[in-house]
Amino acid sequence: MAGFWAERAVYTAMGNHEALLNVFDDSAERPDSKYGIGLDKWSAKTGSYAGGSTEAVFAREFRFPRNGPKNPTDGRPQYSENVYSFQYGSLKVIVFNNNYWVFSHSDKKAKLWETYGGNPEGYIMEDQLLWIKREVAAADKDDTVRHVALMAQEPVFPNSAHMSDAMWWNGDNSVRAHMFDRNGKAIWIGGAPVPPKVKGVIDVRNELVAAVADSPKVAVVLCSDEHVYHRTLIGPETPIGNVSKDLTDGSTSFHWPDKRVSPLDGLKRRTWFIVCGGGGAPYAGELPSPWNEWWKTRPNPEWGYKFIPQENICVFDVRGDRLSLKVISGNGEVIDRIDDLHAARDISKPVQ
Repeated sequence: MAGFWAERAVYTAMGNHEALLNVFDDSAERPDSKYGIGLDKWSAKTGSYAGGSTEAVFAREFRFPRNGPKNPTDGRPQYSENVYSFQYGSLKVIVFNNNYWVFSHSDKKAKLWETYGGNPEGYIMEDQLLWIKREVAAADKDDTVRHVALMAQEPVFPNSAHMSDAMWWNGDNSVRAHMFDRNGKAIWIGGAPVPPKVKGVIDVRNELVAAVADSPKVAVVLCSDEHVYHRTLIGPETPIGNVSKDLTDGSTSFHWPDKRVSPLDGLKRRTWFIVCGGGGAPYAGELPSPWNEWWKTRPNPEWGYKFIPQENICVFDVRGDRLSLKVISGNGEVIDRIDDLHAARDISKPVQ
């Protein structure tokens, strides 16, 4: 990045490789534990996240707009300069943080955040989700904005190495943030009690999907984390998991492919969800998901889904009312392209 960074602004989203953690050895209780229990870093002197948390150090090292959600007053880390938006010409970019206040442990099935507190990867808390919705709504009303892109680290719709976390967690909607007071009692976060009544990760993901589908200007949600390139078109016909339809038996998990995964009701438009993780290594293979398996049954599957496990960068080009994409490999080859990211959003046009 150095040559470009010296002369141009670079805006980044915070991810798991930026995580600064206090790590506790749990090998006595869990001999197979690889990394211990990791929680977002706080000061040993003050017990506060101010100054030393992942979010605070990220904000100190970069200079980004301070127009994100209000910083929490309940003791959590800041949002300032790790959740923000900016406009470049007619393009507005909304940068959100789905690695916020992250809890880390190698045994994801143990759900140890329920014991120690913290935020599983991919989960977006209510205050940040409300801010995202407001930013999208503001862009829709702004005549200077023609295109909107959202950007974060964890894939909204993974298709590779992060099916078991990101914003899917193998379809387990019980995954959610937990926070406790000094007496071990659940306390309130962002207008919802934690635990157990706060929304699950699939609830939160579906709210995000509905918000971007409502907008005529959102062209793409861009993520990373999986060291590949893939694009998935999500619309009212795509099976992604509908909590109100699929979990009526009291279950908290979709248990796909054994159980049904339905489309989300009421989506007004299709939206591109793209993972551009080709700067990392090692590269990962494709794994089955409800959405990619569905696209593969369509007459023209590459119209709505493509997966390329190699080095890549995504280059977006704004020309008036058109926002296009070229995906370029490490040797300069164009390995994918979409000439108009808005074109496939119209649900009155059939899936090809």
